[in-house]
Amino acid sequence: MVLPVRQPHLKKMVRLTVRKYGNPQIKHLIIKTSVRTSLTLSIFFAIFACNRPKERKPIKIQDLKYCAYTWYVREDRNKFYMAHYLEIDSNENYILLRHDTFLDKPKYFRGVINRHIRDLIDATLGDSIYQNIYSFNPPNSAIYDGFDYYLDYLKEKGERDTIQFIPSRSPNKIQILAAQLDTLIYFSERTEIQAFNLNTFESYLIKLDTERTPLPKIEPPHFEIRKRIPKLRTMY
Repeated sequence: MVLPVRQPHLKKMVRLTVRKYGNPQIKHLIIKTSVRTSLTLSIFFAIFACNRPKERKPIKIQDLKYCAYTWYVREDRNKFYMAHYLEIDSNENYILLRHDTFLDKPKYFRGVINRHIRDLIDATLGDSIYQNIYSFNPPNSAIYDGFDYYLDYLKEKGERDTIQFIPSRSPNKIQILAAQLDTLIYFSERTEIQAFNLNTFESYLIKLDTERTPLPKIEPPHFEIRKRIPKLRTMY
C-alpha cells in the first residue's frame, strides 16, 4: 500500500490562508490537519479496496454425481448395493448417502464443499476429455473384487458426461479426484438429514451397468448321488 506524500494542492490553500490571516501558526496547523486527514482517507480507501470480495470466476462443472457400487449374491439372486452416493450442485452444496459397514442401514447428510474441492472438480473435468469406461477388458481381463465407481457431471455449456471406472484402471487425475471425494464423504463436517430417494438413479445405473457387463447366471447347486460298489476281495 503506497500513501500519498506530496500534496501540492495544500500549499496553494496555505498561501491563501496566510495572506488572509497573516499568522504563521495557522499555516502550520492547516498543514498538520490536512496531512492527517489525507492520510486517514488514504488508509480508509486502501482498507476498503483490500476488503472488497474478489470476483468469483465462472465454474466449469454445474453439478456432479459420484458413487461407488457393487453386486453381491443373496438368496440365489444378484443384489445391487450402493456403497456411497454424493451429489454436488452449482452453489457448492452437497447431499450424500453412505454406510458405516457393509449392508448396514444407510445414513444421509448435507454439507458445503470447500474451494479446494471446487477447483479440483473444475480442473479435472472442465476441459479434459475422458473415455466413458475404464475397466478390465480383454485381453487384460482379471478377477476384480472391489467397488465400481461412477461420475455423472454437467459442463457449463450444457454437455453431460459420464465415466464408469475402476480406480487402478483410470487416469491419475480421476484417481486424485475420487480420493478427495471419498475424504469428503467419510471425514468432512456435515449435518445428518432425512433419507432422500435414489430409486430413479439406481435403476438407471443398474441398467447401464448390466448392459455393459451382463451378470453371471446363478444356477441352483446340482447334486448327483452315486452308489458306492464295494470292491470284492480276491481269495487265493
